[in-house]
Amino acid sequence: MTHPVLSATSNADSHGEIVSSKTTLEARLGKPVTSFCYPYGMGGDFNDTHRDMVREAGYSCATASWFGFVELGDDDIYALPRIGCDNFQTFGHFRKNIDGL
Repeated sequence: MTHPVLSATSNADSHGEIVSSKTTLEARLGKPVTSFCYPYGMGGDFNDTHRDMVREAGYSCATASWFGFVELGDDDIYALPRIGCDNFQTFGHFRKNIDGL
């Protein structure tokens, strides 16, 4: 909702951010929202309590902000890595980046 560092907020405020963002987006989109992205999303920005809140809110997975690939056997679907797409100059460069070239 307001993009805070979750670890810098109270549990009540974190819970409100996690749940309200889902319900607000679903109401506006008219579709289920199943994925969450932690604000800022680095190691100290969220914790296991936040992971539990995300799961309990009904999200099926969440992404953190560290770069990497999801691999077969990864068991933490509430802190998935992501592929970076920064510093691209053209759409072609962006496409190569997300295609893994």
